[in-house]
Amino acid sequence: MKKNVIIKPSSSQQSPQLEEARQLNEQAFQLRQPGRYSEAERLIQRSLAIREKARGTEHPDVAQSLNNWAGLYASQERRRRK
Repeated sequence: MKKNVIIKPSSSQQSPQLEEARQLNEQAFQLRQPGRYSEAERLIQRSLAIREKARGTEHPDVAQSLNNWAGLYASQERRRRK
C-alpha cells in the first residue's frame, strides 16, 4: 500500500515568486514591530496576491498571509487602546 508523502520545498527550491512572498511576509512582520502598519499591510497584500495566484486560495501559505494580516490589525487595535 502506497502512502502519500508531502514534502515541503525548502526556500531554495521554491519558485522566485513564492520566495518573494515569503520575504514580503518577513519584512511586514519587521515593520509591524515599530508600528509601521500601512507599509506592513501593503507588503502582506502583495504576498497574499502572489500566494493566491501560485498556490490557490485553499493553500496553507495563503492562510499564513491572511493570519499575518489579521495579526497586523490586532496589533493596531492594541496600540490604539494604550
